[in-house]
Amino acid sequence: MGHLSQILEVAYDFEVPLPDGKLKSICFALHTQVCDSTQLPRLENQVKVFYCLCLLACLSPDQFISLVGSRLKTDKEGSCVASLSIFSGIIAADCKYDQSKCADCCLG
Repeated sequence: MGHLSQILEVAYDFEVPLPDGKLKSICFALHTQVCDSTQLPRLENQVKVFYCLCLLACLSPDQFISLVGSRLKTDKEGSCVASLSIFSGIIAADCKYDQSKCADCCLG
């Protein structure tokens, strides 16, 4: 997971688009890990997966929302729960970022 996050960080920092199909492949692989709780036995791994998902959302918001949103339309409850967890995690991360930015402005 460490190498993936490093690659996504560089792509995000330098605004390098991912090759066609790669965002979809990575997104679905991470989504599958969120669906299958046995693949995420430790909180540390969950944090890394959600961090990579946040980076993907920043790299291509429209495509990311479309891909994860499409998983809400499946008949599998686990897939729907995972999609909602992903959206919730990204929103929570964005709120924490906004709060820290606000605190920096107020304190600085």
